[in-house]
Amino acid sequence: MGVVYPVSPITDGMHPRSIPRCYVFPDNNVYCFDENNRLRYAGPLSNLPSPSLLTAGDARLRIITTGELYLRDSVLGTSSYVVFQKNGVAYAENGQTGYVEYSSSDVGQVIQYAINNLPNGGRVFIRAGGYVLNSTVTLSKNVVLEGEGPSTYIQMGNNVNKDMIVIPANALNSGVANMYLDGNKANNSSGSVIKLYGYNWRPVIRHVTIRNAPQYGIAFTSTTSQYTYEAVLLDIDIGGSNLDGLSVDWCADLWGADVYSANNAGYGAAFWNATGGIIHHLHVYNNYGAAGAYVTQYASDLRLVNAFFDTNQQNGVVINGTRITLAECYAFNNGVSSANSYDGIVIQNATHNVVIGCYAVDLQ
Repeated sequence: MGVVYPVSPITDGMHPRSIPRCYVFPDNNVYCFDENNRLRYAGPLSNLPSPSLLTAGDARLRIITTGELYLRDSVLGTSSYVVFQKNGVAYAENGQTGYVEYSSSDVGQVIQYAINNLPNGGRVFIRAGGYVLNSTVTLSKNVVLEGEGPSTYIQMGNNVNKDMIVIPANALNSGVANMYLDGNKANNSSGSVIKLYGYNWRPVIRHVTIRNAPQYGIAFTSTTSQYTYEAVLLDIDIGGSNLDGLSVDWCADLWGADVYSANNAGYGAAFWNATGGIIHHLHVYNNYGAAGAYVTQYASDLRLVNAFFDTNQQNGVVINGTRITLAECYAFNNGVSSANSYDGIVIQNATHNVVIGCYAVDLQ
């Protein structure tokens, strides 16, 4: 059988339904059916006529360029907007009506259009492909920016010198998911890849790869001395930042799992004014700052469980805070830059801390 575009039926809420669909066979012949399963076209793919033959006004099936099909699928059906790019032009398609509402050669403008037109929140889904941003994308309350995994590759343009994605204060319950973000530090001197400002509540960053930040890979901060609460970091891979991979400041009750930060010029992870929170399996590797992970004297009540601090140029982890717990961690092969000069685990100027079940071995 041929390729099915899209899978049918799909589930819309609790009610399965059929939607216009086409079957494309290896010989490039196409059979198209409407929502009532009536055959509406049979013939070569190149001769497929207007989608109006399926259902008048229904944009679930339409032609982007001659001889090429673009169809919505069950994933897109749950999105408020779908962003895709064709021949250097980016489009924002309304995920409910299927119609393109906005297009531009500036990808950042298209993504921002979709976000700004979701006053009550929603999901902006970015199709797989390579995109270049020439402006900051700013999320708003209850909006999630999501890609198709690493195949949604977004790079900062040259000489933009701004943050790539910002979660501003009061953008509650927003998030970034399933994409590859490149800060293009070779052609930018400033800007972080993802920056979050307090006051905020439960931003979620998951399944995101970050590379080449001119400043920080992910940075929590505040201009009003207000915290971000209950943030979630899940399956994060940061590398090659000019400063710290992960910088946590003005953040309370952070929860994280599988956070990897390597090859950064500063710390792999730094905890400044961070209170509460737990990270399972923080792994900091080959970072060039004073430690792979650094906990300042302003941090408190933080737990790092099953953490790995290895092959960092100086110390594995340095703790200065209050009531910091390291549990079942592993620090090895640190002090790469100078043998016999650094340590795996350093506790200094700290109070009421716990280190249990950790190993510090094979120092250089």
